[in-house]
Amino acid sequence: MPKQASRQEQQLITDVFSYACDPLGYVMYAFPWGKSGTPLAGVSGPREWQLEILEAIRVHIIENKNRMGGGGRPEVFQLCRASGRGIGKSALFAMLSLWFISCHPGATVIISANTEDQLKSRTMAELGKWLTLSINNHWFEKQKMKIEPACRLLRNCGQLCCYPPVSGLTLAGGLGKRPTGTGPSSGHCPHRDNGSFLR
Repeated sequence: MPKQASRQEQQLITDVFSYACDPLGYVMYAFPWGKSGTPLAGVSGPREWQLEILEAIRVHIIENKNRMGGGGRPEVFQLCRASGRGIGKSALFAMLSLWFISCHPGATVIISANTEDQLKSRTMAELGKWLTLSINNHWFEKQKMKIEPACRLLRNCGQLCCYPPVSGLTLAGGLGKRPTGTGPSSGHCPHRDNGSFLR
């Protein structure tokens, strides 16, 4: 990797990791909002309700840090959003998933849905769209039912070697199904925090 490219990549790593506790900051940084020639050319940012949720998660993380700093126990962020089609629920989930695996080395996101077809045709399609738009899309490789760190990145970029090869995003086909070889009991994710946004 040439020195200039390496410096640019190191700056990108620094920038992205600085949003570990700020999903809204990551979303505004990582995607080409308002940039001509992109699908987001006419859009200045996420929808208002999406902004509110991204900000609520940021506040929750800060409150958990304060709780833990005072000897308290962290609380899990819980959210339910029911609505019709087309308001951007899958887009928000894609942005949050990419924030989490980008800013938290070793993190794993497991997604489930009612059917495997829904995961393949809707959820993974939306994740793929937002991954393509992200500033750090070269950090990951999209496969049929998962997104993993790019192998070339693990080999060639010193700082990003902190990404264990099992990091990433896995889709579980059908509600309640859990992919094998993941989760706290498997020993595969030494840095994970059970998805509770504790950082």
